[in-house]
Amino acid sequence: MQDDVKPHEANLYNQGLYSVPKVKQYLQKYGLKITDAFFDDYTNTFGELYGKMPKQLIHGNPTGDCIAYENGEAVGIKGYEIYNMSQIRLFDIVWCAGEINMPPHIESYLSMFKDILKGYDNISKLTPEEKQSIYYVLCAAAMNCIAYVDDDTLDVLKRNLGALDFLVNNKELFMNLV
Repeated sequence: MQDDVKPHEANLYNQGLYSVPKVKQYLQKYGLKITDAFFDDYTNTFGELYGKMPKQLIHGNPTGDCIAYENGEAVGIKGYEIYNMSQIRLFDIVWCAGEINMPPHIESYLSMFKDILKGYDNISKLTPEEKQSIYYVLCAAAMNCIAYVDDDTLDVLKRNLGALDFLVNNKELFMNLV
């Protein structure tokens, strides 16, 4: 990286906090109920874990079309010239796993997600704080999507509202994944 090009410094925890008012607005608008206990848990638990998590240069948007393949094998990720930020390293791992698939596909999603996490952990050990934060990173990502889309992208909005609702009501599925 060039010395004069600095990555964007991101703070996923704070982004989630800033998203809460808009998230609550959309929850009310679409008749979904998420109690303040969830938001308190996010604030307190993730807030405590976040500062202890390793940060590094990440991609920030590692979707399937960013992966370079050669002979059927993933050989790299493209797009760092566009998506470069200093963020918790767990963000790219969780983002790459994709959106929460609603039942009946949750078992296959969780299996794939566990494989991604275990694969990463085998190469670069996840810290205890990272392992405890997986659920909260998923929640922050969903809340950020909710807060930054609008009714013009209703499908994305509703998918993320549904994902957040599912996460809140199924926290135990996302704890101890690795």
